[in-house]
Order: sequence, then C-alpha cells, then structure tokens
Amino acid sequence: MLGELLVTKSFGGLIFANDGTKTTILGIAGDYIRIGDAGTTAHSLNSEDDLMVTGELEVKGTVFFDDPLYLIPSKQIVLDSGGGQYPRLFGHNYDVDAKMLMVTFDSGGVTYVPVMAVGDTTSRVADLGFYDGITEPAISAINSAADAYVALDAGDVNGSPVGVGLYFKAATDEDINLLKLSVAGTPTIIWDESEDLFSWSHGIDVPKISYGAEVDLTISSGVIAVTKTYHSIIVDGGAGSADDDLVTATGGSEGDILILKPNVTASDSIDQVTVKDGTGANTFILAGAADFIMDHVDDRLTCIHNGTEWVELTRSSNS
Repeated sequence: MLGELLVTKSFGGLIFANDGTKTTILGIAGDYIRIGDAGTTAHSLNSEDDLMVTGELEVKGTVFFDDPLYLIPSKQIVLDSGGGQYPRLFGHNYDVDAKMLMVTFDSGGVTYVPVMAVGDTTSRVADLGFYDGITEPAISAINSAADAYVALDAGDVNGSPVGVGLYFKAATDEDINLLKLSVAGTPTIIWDESEDLFSWSHGIDVPKISYGAEVDLTISSGVIAVTKTYHSIIVDGGAGSADDDLVTATGGSEGDILILKPNVTASDSIDQVTVKDGTGANTFILAGAADFIMDHVDDRLTCIHNGTEWVELTRSSNS
C-alpha cells in the first residue's frame, strides 16, 4: 500500500504518508494507535488501523459509521437540544435480568417538552407548540401538516394524569380516527368533532350494560347533585327522617341517563321520596305531569336529560 503513496515520513514508529488526495497515519503492525494516556483499550483494538482516544473528542461536522456503533453499558449518547436539557440514549444494565436500550429526557417544563416525535422533514421545522403541557416522557407520531399527533404517554398529558395510554391531539374542528382495523370492511372508531361524540363504522355487540352499584345521595332543600347513572335517594336529614320532595337534580347534560330509587322502604310518613313534576333547569318532566311517589326500596324512576330537564322514560312502582 505504501508503494502507492507519494510522500512518506516516519517518526518514532509512526508513518505519515500522502498520495496527493489523502494523508495516512500508520502505526506498528499489530498495535493500535492511542491519542492521550488516560487508559488502555478494554476491547479488541489490535491493529494499526485501530484508534483509541482517551479524552474528549469534538467533531465539527457529520460523523459516518459504516459498521455498528457499540455503546458500553451504563454509558450514554447525549443529544444537545439546547437550554441545558438533553435527551440521552444509553444501554441499561443496572438490573442484570433486564438489559435494554433506553431513551431518557429531563423533566418537562415551560420551554422543554420530553417528547420523542416521529414525523417527516416538514414537521422538523414546524412550530410544535401544541406539545406544550406534556411534562413526562412520551413517544409521538406527528402528521405532515404538523397540526395533529398521537402520543403514547406514561404520565401527565396537558397537566392531567392519564396513566399509560394513547393521547390524541387533533387540529381544530378535525375528526380523529381512534382505531382502524386492517380487516374486511375496515371497521373504524371515530371521534366526531362537530357532533362531540364517538361514532362507529360498524355495529357493536354489547352483551350487557352495567351501571355499577348504586350511590347514595341525600336531598338538600329539594336538590341532589348526580355523579353517576344509578343513585339511591335519602331524605333530607338522613334515613329515618320525615318524607321529602325531590325537585331538581344537578350535574346532568344532554343524553345522560339517570336511574333513581329510594334508599329504604317508607313507613308512617318517614323516608318517602316524592319526585316532583316541573319545568326549568334540572327539574323533572314526568309522564302525565304526575309526581312519582317512591315509598318502596324496589321503586325505580328512569329519565334522560334533554339539555335542560330530566325527561321520564319509565317508572316502576312496587309498593
């Protein structure tokens, strides 16, 4: 090889040669070249083509690797994103039974979002401010318009604890395809932004619907505040108090279902609940404008919210 070189000089066993297009540095055959003296190789450097740098190495330009880049366990590659907060790539072997590759981020804040995003080259230069509010590490896929994304998050999203799951961020007034299956008919679950509800491209087989156990609510000045679908009503003053009227139920919105029952069977003007027919916000529009007296523990009243009042669907009197 040296016969091809035009200029050759030797210094202490090192050969420096130049052929007009490149300069070659060669050591003694079988020995690696070391720059610095802070250590020796812990690997398989054993050729004059091998190089070890025992200190810091700064490269102002592109680095090419034609063969695998080996990362020593517990060491890391730091990606400088500015501001003193750096994503890091490292091999994790602190647990001998769990060796893995990890990407870590500093905690998020006002000017730093711990997201690993996958997108096209146009997304790279877009304003990604809609990631603001993500404070714990997330993996995200962003669309080419850089105005919508889906993220797999293990903590808080937009300040709200969501556990582990998918978070969808859509552009303004844009529907979201939450699930699309690559099978016959391409069944899809969609969030319809204009209708503010979920829609399905195919029918759904629901074997049963459970509203869970009843939750007790005590009437206060004729009012209850609903928190779920199925409630047991206690008269003002608690069980064993005088009969009471239920006039309004707050906390509902259009389309909500409400099922009511008395907490106990009434006796001698005690514990009887009368649901009053009425009009106006959070009142009850009852069949035939007739109040419903619930005096047996098995009585039921089912209503649906019309956006203003609770409209009776069915009643069951079992006294």
